[in-house]
Amino acid sequence: IKEKGSLIIASGNVNITDGDNIVISGKKATYDKKDQILDIIGNVIFIDTNKNYKASSEKIIFNRNKNIISSYENTEIYLFDKNNIKTDFKIIGKNSIFDKKNNTIEINGNVVFEDFLNNYNLYSEKIIYYKLKETIKSFDQTKINYNNNLSILANNIYFDNIKNSFFSKEKTLITDNLENKFEFSSFDFNLNNKILKAEEITLSDIDSNNIKIQNA
Repeated sequence: IKEKGSLIIASGNVNITDGDNIVISGKKATYDKKDQILDIIGNVIFIDTNKNYKASSEKIIFNRNKNIISSYENTEIYLFDKNNIKTDFKIIGKNSIFDKKNNTIEINGNVVFEDFLNNYNLYSEKIIYYKLKETIKSFDQTKINYNNNLSILANNIYFDNIKNSFFSKEKTLITDNLENKFEFSSFDFNLNNKILKAEEITLSDIDSNNIKIQNA
């Protein structure tokens, strides 16, 4: 305990509880009571049962005033169902920011987003998950492997978890497991009824047959 009690430093097997919902463990922790900032390093695990959230990383900073959790280096995030039993989503990346007040999670750097509910993997350099709206937005080039049947490649793809659909207004390439290739100027793929709607379509099959369609 330093600076007249305003700074607390702990090392070893550090375990922290914050209220009834938050549990944190790591190798070393520094708590600035004045600014309400908790800095934890070394095999950090951060669990918030109220937000159905678990993160592991080499370093996590928890700003209690702003209610923001920031992770650094090799981050893994698990988002659970309402009962905190089943994993709905798993996210791997370099760094992340979880804004608990606005319920948004931003992940950067070699991001892999696994959706166990809808059986797809999303790969991108940056994604933002808007928990209140139940939407996911990827930035720049994004690849989606859906059900090991379709490979979707596009920039700036959205996933609406309520409507259960992918959509993008950018040029998209989809390849199926029969090596058929579909190019679109925009698309909307509903996972519930397995219907894909697109504009300015070019279809190429394995035998080099080509079809062009305006809407389908």
